[in-house]
Amino acid sequence: MPIISIILPVYNAEKYLGKCLDSLKVQTFPDIEVLCVDDGSQDGSRRICEEYMLADKRFKLLSQPNSGPAAARNLGLRNAAGRYLMFCDADDWYQPDICEKLLKAITASQTDIAICGCRVIDESEQVRPQEDIAYYRLYYSGKQQITGKLIQRTNVMLWNKIFKADLVRQYGIDFPTGYEYDDNCFYWQYMCVAKTACFLDEELYNYLRRNDSVMGKVYNRKNKGVYDSLYSLEHFYDFLRRNSLEKRYNRLFVDIYQNCWRFCTVFLDERQYAQAYKIFNRFRRILPPEVSFELKKHCRPRYLLRLGNFKLAEFICLNGKDGLTGCRLIDIRLVLFSKLPLFNLSLKNAVLRLKFCGMRILRFRQRK
Repeated sequence: MPIISIILPVYNAEKYLGKCLDSLKVQTFPDIEVLCVDDGSQDGSRRICEEYMLADKRFKLLSQPNSGPAAARNLGLRNAAGRYLMFCDADDWYQPDICEKLLKAITASQTDIAICGCRVIDESEQVRPQEDIAYYRLYYSGKQQITGKLIQRTNVMLWNKIFKADLVRQYGIDFPTGYEYDDNCFYWQYMCVAKTACFLDEELYNYLRRNDSVMGKVYNRKNKGVYDSLYSLEHFYDFLRRNSLEKRYNRLFVDIYQNCWRFCTVFLDERQYAQAYKIFNRFRRILPPEVSFELKKHCRPRYLLRLGNFKLAEFICLNGKDGLTGCRLIDIRLVLFSKLPLFNLSLKNAVLRLKFCGMRILRFRQRK
């Protein structure tokens, strides 16, 4: 029985797959199994996996019709034999000692999860915004008690973490199939039943951000998965209910939902925003009254003033709390003729800004 099972969804990744599998093959900790889950690839990905499987018995190949990475990961979970679970994406690669160091961290600290840093490589070579850099930064070190604040200040990515397989099986933790952002849901489920975490301040994972990846499509309004983060939250709340954890984590759920709402709706056009609000309203009706009331304060419809089919003005109000910093966020905008910003009031990173017709009227930093 292997100590670590590494689950690797594979779909049309022949350009990157060799480098990824090589990095798994040369791990300094050898007692691993690599579950390559072919998700109906139409290129040479399956052939590459078969070559590694024939050359190294630690590599195993599972197959399914194209169903998405969540279904592929669930298939990997069902077939994993290791005491610990790790994940990798087919276009990324491990540092040679990531398995050894994460295993040592989680066992020596006697924690439920160990988390390391990562190196982000942008395929487009664009300058990354500060918010993006901050998201992947580790804000803790060493052994920590898991709190709601820690859950929100730690990135949800799967590939820089090692998990206990027994904890995953005990609580029925899985991935919501059919949606993007499935890693968010797995992370939230696991962290709500884990008690302690160990942080390792070393960049042991190499994350290649491709232009056509999920994160590369975040700001593209034509992305079909634009509402998927909201659907994955429904799966998360169902998990809390099944395990009688909803009362304990209602506050955390509200904070996570309003952050996801702000994240997924700020880039949407009028029609998409209306659809997102329908999804929210349908879900809100099945929630406990106190949770529904709190969410309604943060997730609001856009208000429009029309003359026939001509949009004269649009009022947008987004508020909430930054999951990373815990700071209050407010964004109130009045837009004329769809494009002209008449009024904008925002509070972010403790800085209050007031603009009129695009010109800054006031900028004030709040005292801590």
